[in-house]
Amino acid sequence: MRRPSSIGGRLRTGFALFVILLAGAGAIIYVGFAHQGGASRQLNDQIYVLRHYVAQLDNDFADGQVAVANYQLTFEHRFLSEYDGDGANFANDLVFVRRYAQPGQRGLIDTQARAGTEWFTLANNIVDDPSYTAGDTARTDQAWATSERFKAANAAMAADVNGTVNRLIRQSKNALSVGLAWSAGALAVAIGLGLAIATGTVRRTLGPLRRLTATVNRLTAGDHDARIQAAGPAEIQDVARAVNALADESDQLRRADAESNRLRAMARETGFRIREHLHADEVIRAARAALTENLDADVVSLYVTRDGALGTPEGQDHDHDGLFSNSFLHNFPPSRIRALDDLLRTQSSAVTQDVGGPEGDQLEPEIRDALREAGVVSHLVTPFGVGAEMLGLIAAERLRAGHPWTAAEVDAVESIAADLGRGLRHARLYEEENRLVGELRSIDRAKSDFVATVSHELRT
Repeated sequence: MRRPSSIGGRLRTGFALFVILLAGAGAIIYVGFAHQGGASRQLNDQIYVLRHYVAQLDNDFADGQVAVANYQLTFEHRFLSEYDGDGANFANDLVFVRRYAQPGQRGLIDTQARAGTEWFTLANNIVDDPSYTAGDTARTDQAWATSERFKAANAAMAADVNGTVNRLIRQSKNALSVGLAWSAGALAVAIGLGLAIATGTVRRTLGPLRRLTATVNRLTAGDHDARIQAAGPAEIQDVARAVNALADESDQLRRADAESNRLRAMARETGFRIREHLHADEVIRAARAALTENLDADVVSLYVTRDGALGTPEGQDHDHDGLFSNSFLHNFPPSRIRALDDLLRTQSSAVTQDVGGPEGDQLEPEIRDALREAGVVSHLVTPFGVGAEMLGLIAAERLRAGHPWTAAEVDAVESIAADLGRGLRHARLYEEENRLVGELRSIDRAKSDFVATVSHELRT
């Protein structure tokens, strides 16, 4: 059977899922910001720099055209210095454009480089040829066409760079928006999960707790039959089973206490009955009847010492009336008799709870074998007498396993044995006294008859 879920387990599971969802939301947000940061770094460290140098490259080309045109018009050498600087800047900026360009932009850069180089070559020829005139349309057309190729390539390059900028900005915004949306969803799920677990735990816990409290209150009020059905989380079921176990144990203790009180009352009542009788046979019958009726035993035997020996059980005349043969006590070992004397002096009993087990092996072989052959499981022997004089013994046997003798039962038997020893002693003294009185009366009657006869003879 599957063990019910526990409150701790549910809370741990919910907390773990909550932490996982929070961690997932944090990871999504981190990825979004990381992607945005990467895009921002790429824009700032590469694309914006590339766009700057692409624009600067166009400015260098345009400035070079203006310088050549001014030189052609004025032939002033200061414009040549400007032209030379523009050419150097063009070459330098072209290097940076190549450095920061992306792989797909290499073709546009090469087109700009070829067109720019070709134009600066033509411009150098124009500058170096003072005889150049504006009517030289071939050179002019070639320079114009080269300039248009460069401008077209530069414009395409600028458009591609701007497209890259827009794409990265759009991706950055989308990544952040998606990350925030997913993280918000994860947080919502985490909060909903936490609320669901809390609500479910409270709902599954409060009902069993109320029933458990009601059962405890009933037990406290004296309803000893109150029990609770184990239901709900594992912890509450464990508490419910513990409460039921305590209630069962309390019932057992009450039953044991009631049985102890009953046995004590029975022992007192038996003592009164024993003391009511003045004859030994009546004393023995009263004790035997009380033991048989009130002691939960399969067989109760009462042996009385007669002429210094234990005879047959009282009330048993034939072998088939009891568990053991009449010859059983004839073979009673002397060590067992001495052990009974020791028990009488200490007013205690010999209890063997498991005759068939290792405990039974401690008995004398003659006793052990006879008990086992008779099917005895638990064996109780209590001698009775006065002082060190043993007058007999009480033997109780149980043939059922799992039903050992309790301390209350042993105490009750020992109490009856003590009263039986005193009662039997008093009854025997009373009987002996009556016998002596009878003999004295007989002697007195014989004396009276003798005196009467002598008197009659003397008168005669």
